[in-house]
Amino acid sequence: NGVPDDCDIDVADPDGDGAVAPDCDGNGIVDNCDILGGVREIAQLRPSISAAGFQFGTSIAIDGDVIVVGSTTSPLRTTDKVFVFRRHGDAWLEEAVIQPAAGSGLFDEFIAIASGRIFIAQFESSFSSFRQIAVYERLDGEWRRTGTIGSAGEDSSECVAIGDEALVRESLANAASLYRQMEGEWTRVETYFSSLPDFPYRGGLAMNDEFAVVGAEGGFRVFDKNDSAMVSGPHLPISPENVVSSNRSIVMTDEFVVVGYPRVFAELSYDATGAVNVYRRHAGDEASSAGGVSWAPDAILTLGISGGQYQGVAVGAEGDRCFVGYPDYASADGAVGFYEYDGAAWQLRALIQPNISPSPLYFGAAIATSASYLAVSAGVGVSGVLNSSEDVVVVYAIDLDIDDNGVHDTCEVDCDANHYPDEGERTIDGFVGALLNGGALCVFDLNDDGALNGLDIDPMIEQLLTGP
Repeated sequence: NGVPDDCDIDVADPDGDGAVAPDCDGNGIVDNCDILGGVREIAQLRPSISAAGFQFGTSIAIDGDVIVVGSTTSPLRTTDKVFVFRRHGDAWLEEAVIQPAAGSGLFDEFIAIASGRIFIAQFESSFSSFRQIAVYERLDGEWRRTGTIGSAGEDSSECVAIGDEALVRESLANAASLYRQMEGEWTRVETYFSSLPDFPYRGGLAMNDEFAVVGAEGGFRVFDKNDSAMVSGPHLPISPENVVSSNRSIVMTDEFVVVGYPRVFAELSYDATGAVNVYRRHAGDEASSAGGVSWAPDAILTLGISGGQYQGVAVGAEGDRCFVGYPDYASADGAVGFYEYDGAAWQLRALIQPNISPSPLYFGAAIATSASYLAVSAGVGVSGVLNSSEDVVVVYAIDLDIDDNGVHDTCEVDCDANHYPDEGERTIDGFVGALLNGGALCVFDLNDDGALNGLDIDPMIEQLLTGP
């Protein structure tokens, strides 16, 4: 049927070892090859430590095979624990629980991770409302604090990071600063000020290799990372129904800026419940846009009234893919919208929901993405109120499903259409089976010499002549 036996329920036990691959949803495809629009669940993360009022998953960050999960204590949204999970084979294992040093201030809910470093907003002391960014690195198998970003009294309240750079919000100065690690120290290299009193910096931060994005009241601004001059902005919401909101998230790819504008029913007199605005990068002339680059409105992503409240409270993006949190969808069960840009428009590929029963509620209140993974919180609401008896972070692999048939593309290799998985035809049993089935045999580089030729047939002939 074009599906390798390891992924084929129709041939439940092809090798006769008595093991049958799981098919929990009963759709005829084994679960590890069963994907929804290119996304398949691979893990559910739960903390090893819990307590009354404890919420796991209020913030999430991903870097390679490491996922960092923030936890808070309701209703203050502060915490003394950050959980670190690392992938080992097919399992995600809790590697560490990071806590503030004795006598120091609690962690805030904002976390980030990049290049093996974890960045956590932390109050300067147990009596202070000002924050700095604590930097942790894994040394000799343990996560240790190795640095601090931000000066005392500046209230460095939020951070995003890539490589050796960190973009930090400085709330008191109504500014954001770019830091780089140079000779072991975090050094401020640029500061982006808001010159408009009615456009204060609030909301999210984002950056890529070229630009920094700073959320502000009603919109956002884009800056050249190596020049404090504003490149583009202020940008206001695309649609008037997406009114001012200071509780939003922002992410940036090479080509897009994605901004969430969540709203709640109580704030509205009409059926607008927030949305995600997508801005696309465009080339311009030097006279019309600084550096010849500008961002123009490209799309509004929303489920309308059916999506419930808080649409856009969490967003993630990688390349031409965007993930939008809809935590109030389906009577607060929640969902994540998976959108993909097809070169002309953004298409909704799938509405992702967790395979958890009973539902932990508010799935999609926090999201993190990488090129390979999507992590989504479930059970934690958006207002600091306990909403579920169990909090969990669900991890998905971002795979390819070019033919949209719900089967991971790498589980569909049968180039000669002989109903035998091509990998199986590397063995003598597969070879004989292919011949008996009447199909032509695909040629593989069996001797791994980088060429397809008659030498690749020799191992099979040798096995035919000398094998049992």
